[in-house]
Amino acid sequence: MSVTFNFFIVAILALTATSLSASEREPLSSSDATTVEHFILGSTVDGAVPIYQFQETVTPNIDQNEIIVNIQYPKSTDDTAVSDSTDAGDQLITKVSLYLEGDAGFTSQAYATAGGIGERSITVQVVATNTETLRYIVIIDGLKA
Repeated sequence: MSVTFNFFIVAILALTATSLSASEREPLSSSDATTVEHFILGSTVDGAVPIYQFQETVTPNIDQNEIIVNIQYPKSTDDTAVSDSTDAGDQLITKVSLYLEGDAGFTSQAYATAGGIGERSITVQVVATNTETLRYIVIIDGLKA
């Protein structure tokens, strides 16, 4: 993770179930140009370690009024995205942390659409509106099965 990412971590909200809710919105800088939201599914478990980390910046087509991103762990073998993954599919997921950065006043929702906590795979769908660019970082913690 880069040093600048440390500035993106602004709030924590622990959740249960498969629907994720955003915590408080806080500006990253005094110019109020961007806002960061943090979603968490699951909880910290003794012995769990980060098993997957990925970040990306998404800019929608000019005709779109929302950005929809599907985050999948483990990544499919034909996915060419660069990621950091250890023993993909051989870990039980214990916690998913998702950080979203968008234009000030953006709105977002995140849902686990497949798999989940205690399983070996998960798919999370993120829907963001009122932003020209969405930057996200996902960190998945797990235990060796």
